[in-house]
Amino acid sequence: MSQPISPYPILFNQTPDSVRRIGARGGRAWARNWRLRQRIHALVGQSLPEPAPPARETTAAAIATLDAQFPL
Repeated sequence: MSQPISPYPILFNQTPDSVRRIGARGGRAWARNWRLRQRIHALVGQSLPEPAPPARETTAAAIATLDAQFPL
């Protein structure tokens, strides 16, 4: 009933070398974007402001909005 475990996980029928190349490509993209963020940070000279958190709608406000849109 049990099947032997393969030496590497099946990733959409790709060879281990193909999976390694895909991972390396992602690592290079991450590093390139990180270096770009570092340069932008150095140009600004100060820490970038944190984005404002999105406004959170309460359940009561959502019900009131729906009641206004769809009256009985």
